[in-house]
Amino acid sequence: MRKIHFPWNASVEPIKLGSLLMFRKAVENYLEFTLAAIPEIVFFKNDQLSVKETRLINDVFEDSDFLLSFLTAVETFTGDPFEGTLNYYSSWDGIEHQIAKKKGRREMLWHQKVEKQFGKFISCHLRVPEFGTIPQIYHSQIENWFDFFEMKKAQKFLLLGDEMYPKEMLDLSNVVLAKREGFSLNQQLGLIQETKGFLGTASGFSAAAVLSKKPAFVFKHPQHHPEENITPDFLANNQKQVRQTDMLCNIIRGGVVCG
Repeated sequence: MRKIHFPWNASVEPIKLGSLLMFRKAVENYLEFTLAAIPEIVFFKNDQLSVKETRLINDVFEDSDFLLSFLTAVETFTGDPFEGTLNYYSSWDGIEHQIAKKKGRREMLWHQKVEKQFGKFISCHLRVPEFGTIPQIYHSQIENWFDFFEMKKAQKFLLLGDEMYPKEMLDLSNVVLAKREGFSLNQQLGLIQETKGFLGTASGFSAAAVLSKKPAFVFKHPQHHPEENITPDFLANNQKQVRQTDMLCNIIRGGVVCG
């Protein structure tokens, strides 16, 4: 069986969770309309991928049957499926283009099955500033989310990621931290499709939510990468990515969409 190479030059396109997820979706879409072939994703960098970058890549593709290769020198492959336009296919515009051309679907194909049931939960991912650092515009306003969780005691919330969520938030009876339940990053990404919907701040986790059939409400600060297209045409009616701050009143509106 022939092999198809999908190269990623990490010296040009940084390794980020959201970009990796969209690239994985683009590869899935391409393979859906390709004769039987073995996909190999080749990551290379002018110096070397860091341990953190390598771990993130392995986590994202953990459940897939794609071959992963890591090189320390830039290499050119003949028949590059994306013709060197990597940054395009790790963006909303690239996925939108594929879907518009009927070259794939929106939903990501997660293969891991989770025994525990989370159908009554809303999955959430917040961006928490590191202790002692100054919050940036892309960070979540944690106090507003705490108030929201506290006032919605009848609703259960599943917090995703490695963020340092405040102890007071994790002590709430309706809040569960996925990491504490033993779920890996890959499992957490797939778990989003097992919940009622997703509510949170723009991040890699929110990208996984939008690349699903689940309701989603994602906040992106109006001044954070204002040039970025965050409303691709394939969004469902119950999926919103909005240029708003996560004030309590806005979070409440988002909760209605997801719950």
